[in-house]
Amino acid sequence: MLIRGLLAASLMVVAGPAAQSLAATSVRFVHAVPGAGSAELSVRGASPVGGSIGFGQISPYVGVPAGAHEVTLKSGAKTLATGTIHFTNGKRYTVVALARGNKAELRPYTSASPKPGKAEIRLVHAAPELGSPDVRLGRQPIAESVKYTDATPYLTVTPATYTLDVMKPGAGGSAIVKKSGVALSAGTTSTAFLLGSRGEPTRVVVTPDAGSTPAGAPKTGLAPLDGGGRPWPTILAIALLAGLLGGALQRHRARAR
Repeated sequence: MLIRGLLAASLMVVAGPAAQSLAATSVRFVHAVPGAGSAELSVRGASPVGGSIGFGQISPYVGVPAGAHEVTLKSGAKTLATGTIHFTNGKRYTVVALARGNKAELRPYTSASPKPGKAEIRLVHAAPELGSPDVRLGRQPIAESVKYTDATPYLTVTPATYTLDVMKPGAGGSAIVKKSGVALSAGTTSTAFLLGSRGEPTRVVVTPDAGSTPAGAPKTGLAPLDGGGRPWPTILAIALLAGLLGGALQRHRARAR
């Protein structure tokens, strides 16, 4: 009976932290507010998302518990924006700090799941003074008349290296910005962020969203979390329960003799 009880307790203790680690999402931050200086995004109940970064920079993904969370954008001691975002379990989010008049706005964009053997790319328009441009990847249009803050649908393409053009709207519109050497790999999704305005030079920053091929060993309950840490409560619980079970088995065998 003791052994059965310990086994049941071990399942409850291990399953609790494991379930919590599964009920998580990945979040990164893009700074697209011109003139705001270095800024940091924080999620209540979680670690800061990548620390303080400058305009046009993108933080790495960090693990955040699923659910509704208050998010805050700060530059030093100054609060630039606050809001509430609901993060769905298992999804990847990019929270972009956008300029709204003299204020800032935090807007989440969800990444699509990659397709094996294909590459996908979209554009997020985060440059408030550039109107509604057309976007083209090589000879293929991504979207036309993209409005500020909009994310285009993902365009599925053959893996290769492309040139991405952001152009003034209309047939034969001149290029606003050109980004060459955009390498898109099979089994990945990527986002191109259109940035600039208010004295910041116009640019396109392209970054992968997700890949279908694991970068290392499959994640288990003992694997590093997205934030770089490890689920030490689970590890310690397993070690403790292993010791208890070992002791119980030894006592059981001794009594059986």
